[in-house]
Amino acid sequence: MDSDVIVAFIGSWPIEMEVIAEHMDLGDLCNYYLMTTSSSVPFDWRLKTATILRIVRGLVYLHTVEPAILHRDLMSQNVLVDSKKRTKLSDFGASRKAGDGNRTNGLGTCTSG
Repeated sequence: MDSDVIVAFIGSWPIEMEVIAEHMDLGDLCNYYLMTTSSSVPFDWRLKTATILRIVRGLVYLHTVEPAILHRDLMSQNVLVDSKKRTKLSDFGASRKAGDGNRTNGLGTCTSG
């Protein structure tokens, strides 16, 4: 996938079954938000709006490529933040091609706390 709102796939390491992806300096959106709320760097409305718009752009991109892709596990831990505070969608382990007939009920990630 070639988009500025999707974390770039670089390669894979089949022996360990690991994906090699673009480095995102500020980590995931959940931790970034927690970090900014406890520091003097504000997560202001302008940044919140830009973040939401980039997430929506990422979903629109996924749903309009051929074949369309369903992320199926969108949450703040799967949205990564780069050094310029731009968000990108990541973690496509649960994703599926739209209409491939491979449906799973109750898909998602359970978190505690």
